[in-house]
Amino acid sequence: MKKGGDVIRVSGRLEKTREGSGYALFARHEGFIPPGQYRMVSAGVEISDMPPGLIGYVCNTRMMAAQGLVCAPLVVDGTLKGEIMLTLFNAGSGYCRIAVGECIGRLFFSLALSPQIQREMR
Repeated sequence: MKKGGDVIRVSGRLEKTREGSGYALFARHEGFIPPGQYRMVSAGVEISDMPPGLIGYVCNTRMMAAQGLVCAPLVVDGTLKGEIMLTLFNAGSGYCRIAVGECIGRLFFSLALSPQIQREMR
């Protein structure tokens, strides 16, 4: 990575959060998640040309947690091909509605360290 960061090409809606800590991901389609069920939800975003050593991490939002929705952790790196799909779980007792354009996760970028591993013989 160059000093000051690299540029990452993105197609789709990805917005920096007001707090400046990460980027909001939004539902591309409307849907319902029954209690105790998982659903794959499209964020409508594709990221390409991730520089080596840079990773993205997707996690829950406070508002989702308050509704009983849990976003399964997702790592985004240079191996990701295609659209970002989030796995959402409804931990609540009622149906959860996902509206088009609703924030369904946050994406944070970080440098990933990959130290050389030395195996010890036992």
